[in-house]
Amino acid sequence: MHHPKHPAFDYPHVVGLVDLEEGTRLVAPIVGIPPEAVEIGLDLAVEFQHVEGEHRVPVFRPIASRR
Repeated sequence: MHHPKHPAFDYPHVVGLVDLEEGTRLVAPIVGIPPEAVEIGLDLAVEFQHVEGEHRVPVFRPIASRR
């Protein structure tokens, strides 16, 4: 993803197209994995990172036990 850098994000900013079991598809950050290790079909779990105040943002982390 190429975007002007912003101090709120760590770089490289890895994002992916994530299909949820409920049928929803969204573009979201993927954390805890180097960009070159991201692949189609990767099993992910959602986490919620705190940002300004009480706001939280969903991010996805690979599930190591399923790999």
